[in-house]
This record gives sequence, structure tokens and C-alpha cells, in this order.
Amino acid sequence: MPFSSLHHYPDTLAAEAGVLIKRKPLAQVARAEGLMREAKRRTQELVRSAIDEAEACRQQAARDGHTAGFVLMAEQLADYIAQSRQLQMTLREQVVREVQASLQQLIGEPEFLLRLAEAFANGKRGCADVPVRVSVPNHAKRIVSAVRERLARSYPDVEVSCRDIDAFTVEWGEEILRFNSFDVAQRLSAASLASCASAADAINHDALARKVLGNALGRLSSDGADDMAHNVTHEDNFDDSEHHVHN
Repeated sequence: MPFSSLHHYPDTLAAEAGVLIKRKPLAQVARAEGLMREAKRRTQELVRSAIDEAEACRQQAARDGHTAGFVLMAEQLADYIAQSRQLQMTLREQVVREVQASLQQLIGEPEFLLRLAEAFANGKRGCADVPVRVSVPNHAKRIVSAVRERLARSYPDVEVSCRDIDAFTVEWGEEILRFNSFDVAQRLSAASLASCASAADAINHDALARKVLGNALGRLSSDGADDMAHNVTHEDNFDDSEHHVHN
């Protein structure tokens, strides 16, 4: 018989099996059961509230962690791009120096200067009766006699001397031909290294940075959506479990 209808009964109920049952103890039992039900309901509310708060803290911690990680990644990316550009410039300067030094050594070899003398003799740039004066740098003095021999075939009055100069020089009439290995190496290396510079400049660091940051933001948004889905699923599961408890 429900306890909610106890107030319809008299203060003293009929004796049963020799025991007299008072209405007041029964009312106290009913009130105790009501308090138990209320305590159970409040407990469920507290549990739900605690779970919701814990989930909110977890999501906030995840967001804070993602944000901190994203900021750190952006800082590291900016530092990487700056270092990459600096390294690129340093390597390019180093390549320029090494290429120029190699070219200068190659075209400054006495054998190469001798080939220049042969090319001049075969080209017959001046008249045979025009005096030709040739100045050979000191580092190539061993080819002086060979240069004189080559040029004498086309220019009998050629004069070849060894001087403390940087350029292999040929003078005839009012014309002068100068071959400075350093200057020529600079011009040749500049033309070839221009293509290397174009290839290096083709790397768009800004576009690369935007792509990396965009991918990171997409991942961050995806993780946020996963957290929301997890939260919804968790609430559904809690509601189902509570429904089973009531049943």
C-alpha cells in the first residue's frame, strides 16, 4: 500500500498478530524513503554536473594544448624560414666564390693563354707588317717562347715580354686585347649562377608557410569537431544509463 496515502489512516491501526502499528512510524518510513529518492536524484545531478565539468576541463585543456602547440609550431616555422633563407644566401655566396676561383684557375693556366695566342695568330686580326706587342703575366712566363713562336708565323715583328701584370695583353696598332682571368671568371660565373639563383628563388617560402599553417589549422578544427562528437556521444550514453537506472 503506498505511503503517500498514510494520512487517510487513523493514528492507530488495527493490531495484527498481536502487534499494534502506529501511524507515526509508518510516516517516518515514508519520509525516509522520500529522502532517499531525493538524495538519489541529487546524487545523479551531482554526478552529471561533475562529469560535465570534467569534460569541459578536458576540452579546454585540449584547446589550450592545441593553441600552445600551434603557436609554438608557427614560431618554429618562422624561425626555420628565416634560417633557410640565410643558409640559402650563404651557400649561394660560397658557390659563387668557389666557381669563380675554379674558373679563374682554369682560364689563367699558361696552356690556356697559349691557346689564346694561337687563336689570335690564326685570326690575323692585324696586318702582317703591323708591330704586335704581347705581355705575358709572370705566372705564365714559361710559355713566353712558345707564344713568340706561334705569333711569329703571322706577325714576324711580334714582341713578347713577361711582365708583372694580371692580364694577358696583345697590342697591335691602336688596338688592345686584354684577357684578365679574374674578370672573365666573374662574368662567366655570373651568367651560370643566375640560373641557380632563379631556381632557388622559385621556392616560395611565404606560400610554403601559408600551406603548413593552413594544414595545421585544418587539423586543429578537425580535432575540435572530434571533441564535440565525443561529448555528444558521452551525454547520450549517460542518458541511456540513467534511463536503465530508473527502470
